[in-house]
Amino acid sequence: MKDKFLLVDGNSLAYRAYYAMPFLTSPDGENTGAIFGFLNMLIKTIEDYDPKYVAVAFDFSKKTFRNEIFKDYKGTRQETPPELKEQFPKIKELLKKMNIKIYEFEGIEADDILGTLSKATKQTHNYILSGDRDLLQLINSNTEILLTKHGTSDVKLMNIDSLQSEMNLTPSQIVDLKSLMGDTSDNIPGVKGIGPKTAQSLIDEFGNLDNIYKNIDNIKLSLKNKLVENKDDAFMSYKLAEIKTDCDIKFNLNDCKLFFPFNVSIKDIFKKYGFNSLLKRNIFTEVELEENDNKTNGVKTEIKDLKEIDDLKINNKFAFNFNNDFLFANNEENIYFLNKKIDFFSSNIDVNEAILKLKNIFEEENILKITSDLKSQLHIFEKLNIKLNNVFDLKLGAYLIGGSKNILQDVNNYFNLYDMIVNKLKQLNMENLYYNIEFPLLFVLYKMEKNGFKINYEELKNLNDKYIEEIKLLDEKIQEFAGEDFNVKSPKQVAHILFDKLKLKALSKKQSTNIDVLNDLVDEHPIIPL
Repeated sequence: MKDKFLLVDGNSLAYRAYYAMPFLTSPDGENTGAIFGFLNMLIKTIEDYDPKYVAVAFDFSKKTFRNEIFKDYKGTRQETPPELKEQFPKIKELLKKMNIKIYEFEGIEADDILGTLSKATKQTHNYILSGDRDLLQLINSNTEILLTKHGTSDVKLMNIDSLQSEMNLTPSQIVDLKSLMGDTSDNIPGVKGIGPKTAQSLIDEFGNLDNIYKNIDNIKLSLKNKLVENKDDAFMSYKLAEIKTDCDIKFNLNDCKLFFPFNVSIKDIFKKYGFNSLLKRNIFTEVELEENDNKTNGVKTEIKDLKEIDDLKINNKFAFNFNNDFLFANNEENIYFLNKKIDFFSSNIDVNEAILKLKNIFEEENILKITSDLKSQLHIFEKLNIKLNNVFDLKLGAYLIGGSKNILQDVNNYFNLYDMIVNKLKQLNMENLYYNIEFPLLFVLYKMEKNGFKINYEELKNLNDKYIEEIKLLDEKIQEFAGEDFNVKSPKQVAHILFDKLKLKALSKKQSTNIDVLNDLVDEHPIIPL
């Protein structure tokens, strides 16, 4: 299954939030409606779709290459309301604090950024969040559109099948349609005298703009005359409506990695803006694992000779990460790395040779090895026939204690992170869970990745259909007992039903819906077993 990449149309979300939300201000009197609505939509989508990567695109300026094709492109648009305009920088600042990547460039529209990014990676399944129906042209087997509809919570998933069934169009025909009927919001002229119904009937009959003009003599005279007289406008409109997917953009998927739940430090900004409802949601790490993220606290030293590794003094702890770069640390002050860039005039050290130089350290029982995302690095160690002993995986530990799984600090910070996570595991009584269940499972998952395993596709599909139907029936019964509709997948909403509405009393954790609490309540109400 591919990792999910959420691409967000920043301008579209901000505008929708501004007009959908009531007039909101912070305790200091700042306008915050657009900020709050934007965050609400973004966080809900992250919770619903669980993406591994997120990027937000914004328009940088009004003038783009389309104004060179047609100087009045978007010429009828009204100025951005000043109350909304002042919130854009605050939205972007918040996104940066949340470690969410922003893309905006002079002369490139947000639509073209989204088009380019959605095409730039084949290793993800993409979801584009926007209220702009023009983006439907970007739909393909790898990209779906989350179309915002009413308010800040209603989103419709559009893909190849739904586009065909609802609009009788393929993604590319979105551009053909617009080239005929035009678009008043972008001031795209189209063909004068042709509206949506006529444009659709022409597409239904001839397929696309080129075929319409190739068959112009087969079209009734009054319509033919409109098409002939406005042919230049039609093809110009096509160029204006077509989203570029090949913009010159520097893009690295790893820059878009999502840190969710968010760092607890974000709470201070939410408090400043008075976003109390967001503060109550389970969207923050319990511990601040990433306060030093992307900062280098130690001295970086390039290894230019393998003998340097032999001379290092290793005590009882050693930190490493070989996922993207060759990095290791023997203390909190130093980071050692290899320059893996190819340079004709220098002799580069082979990475495998360098790792093999550390073989004794990796196999030594008395030296604790600390890393992040061990599973992905096991491929390297097996290839080099290195038997790892006494290893701690920060990513796995952080996952168990409710912190962010994306541990990106330089390896010299791994020592502090290890102490923090181990202490938290002790406090939460999770040491057995980590060492005896989750950590051994990591090696099982690695073998599954390495070897693969056979599946019966048809049987899985049948089971999927069966379980979907069973879950649907269970859901309906649960709603009946609750006496109202609610999201059974939401712990917060379940807690409200059980403890506020049905007045059930938990014996252990207050307002918790974990399995222990539900087991305690299993005889208290028929909704619990369901």
